[in-house]
Amino acid sequence: MKKFKKFIYPFIFSICFFVTYIILLIVLEIVLPSGDYAGLAYAFIALLIWIFIVMPFYCFKYSKLIYEEKWKFLFIIYNPLIISLCHTGPFLISAISSNDADIIIKITLGLFGWLALCTYVSYLIRINTIKEPDENNSSVAEE
Repeated sequence: MKKFKKFIYPFIFSICFFVTYIILLIVLEIVLPSGDYAGLAYAFIALLIWIFIVMPFYCFKYSKLIYEEKWKFLFIIYNPLIISLCHTGPFLISAISSNDADIIIKITLGLFGWLALCTYVSYLIRINTIKEPDENNSSVAEE
């Protein structure tokens, strides 16, 4: 099962995004009066929180899965590729007929870059935090 986690987690994360966003939209529709644009602002704020807080946290947790993997750099690319395509794919399909596909492609590329950066940086942080105790223990043993 541990082998499949590396492949399944990006899909599960994308499903969680859509479920969370749909629940948020339903709650905002019930709570806010119709015709009010405050719901759009709250949905946009939730989207920003998802991108800048939840996604880096997920990437840090995902780096724990791929830390000891032989082909870890392929998973550093696999994770953002799957998530960015899953998050923007439904919008890309509907935007092809309305000539807005270039905007969605740019958003997909930006999201891919952000996730690749978060995954790689969290992987580097994980390497450095695990290597530091080994170096400290070896210097103590030498003295």
